[in-house]
Amino acid sequence: MVKFQKFRIGDLFTAESGDTDLKKVDIENNGVPVITSGVQNYGILGLATRKAKVIPKNTITVDMFGNVYFRDFEYKMVTHARVFSLIPKQNITRSIGLYFQTCLSKHKRKFSYDNMCVFTKLENETIELPIADAGKLDVEFIENYIRQLEADRLQQLEAYLIATGLNDYALNDEEKKILSLSQINVSDEVRYSKNVVEDEQIKFREFKLAVSYFKNGKKVNVSNDGLFNIMSTKKKINANTITFGGKYPYVARGENQNGIRGYINFDENYLNPEKTISFGQDTATMFYQPKAYFTGDKIQVFSLNNKYGKLNENIALYLIAAVKRALVNFAWGQSSFALEAISELNITLPIDNNNQLHLDYMENYIRAIEKLTIKDVVEYKDKMIVLTKEII
Repeated sequence: MVKFQKFRIGDLFTAESGDTDLKKVDIENNGVPVITSGVQNYGILGLATRKAKVIPKNTITVDMFGNVYFRDFEYKMVTHARVFSLIPKQNITRSIGLYFQTCLSKHKRKFSYDNMCVFTKLENETIELPIADAGKLDVEFIENYIRQLEADRLQQLEAYLIATGLNDYALNDEEKKILSLSQINVSDEVRYSKNVVEDEQIKFREFKLAVSYFKNGKKVNVSNDGLFNIMSTKKKINANTITFGGKYPYVARGENQNGIRGYINFDENYLNPEKTISFGQDTATMFYQPKAYFTGDKIQVFSLNNKYGKLNENIALYLIAAVKRALVNFAWGQSSFALEAISELNITLPIDNNNQLHLDYMENYIRAIEKLTIKDVVEYKDKMIVLTKEII
């Protein structure tokens, strides 16, 4: 029987921070990975050659929200986004690092924008670890546990890809064409007025984020051609007053699981409509919600302008990416994402030959990108299954 023991985090790790305020303008196509806060791309902002402190591999990063990632590579860290590194006091392997990551992630629920995670708060917390004789870490148990867990997950992944047809990742002719199209930005008024559009090209123009929004209970109109009608959630449900384990999604401002904190039962009159986008107003988290849902505080509901039709997952993913690009210069905090500010944002999107929003292009583009991503996943899965069979 495996024994477990609680360990103080500060006894297992020391902390390091970045020494240079690396920003998006420093990101290049080569150099050392730069780590920032957030879960997008596992917190990897990109690559940079700018001189900055390099943190050694086989360490762990923790950001202000308590997101934890093991890093098996050297990296740099931004200084403006409150991310720090945990340096193990003893050398660790990849398996042990992933095990630590899981254990440390259990503390994530304690942190938020109003209570940011820093090492001085984390160091006195504890994690439970398996121990061998003399109270030492049971390395053999952890290595075997992670290896078996990965093997199980790979088998599940293989079954899922086959069941959903995603193991067929070959691009069709239409998808190849979509990815090869050049992008003409028609915000150039001269070009736009002359309507210079060549074959095999796709053109873009700007749309206001909002058709309308509500302020102090009154509707504020923005643009008839805007993308979304922005509405407040029907009811702000306090997570501390409900019990999870119900039927409907409860969407909060987190960055994981589509923002869904759990499932609840509540008065169905307060359900927000399906096929909309939830927007966390102080964190700018955005997720497509295919089913009706309840929400917590500071959530806005984005419904696609009726003139553009119905929202589906692929179109929503494209629109969310475009909106996030437009929000890149905003800072965290509710005041930054005030509706009167974001409603006027210009979102650059593809248009068809009638200068209308090109939904077909968006949907096909996301489908093509999905196939390219799945190709990498399938190839990785096949490689790891072969390796796992050799080990086992």
